Amino acid sequence: MSTTTLHCTEITQSRSMHSTLNRIVAAVVRPVVQWLRKTRTEQTLSSLSDRELLDIGVDRSEITAVSERLAREQRERDIRKLGR
Repeated sequence: MSTTTLHCTEITQSRSMHSTLNRIVAAVVRPVVQWLRKTRTEQTLSSLSDRELLDIGVDRSEITAVSERLAREQRERDIRKLGR
């Protein structure tokens, strides 16, 4: 094999490893980010008065479900934006 062929093979292997590492990191980070978004939304909604919640069409008993839905929708938008 020539030096050029060896260099191209190393680059290909390096890119493959980089891609694999990115997928592993994303698999770990995405759920954490989704949990943080859900938690932050729950905290924000919980800090609103019953009147303020009523104004945005949310009952206090729905805060967890609304937070989960919003976090899931944001994750889906993020994935579409990345083209995956």
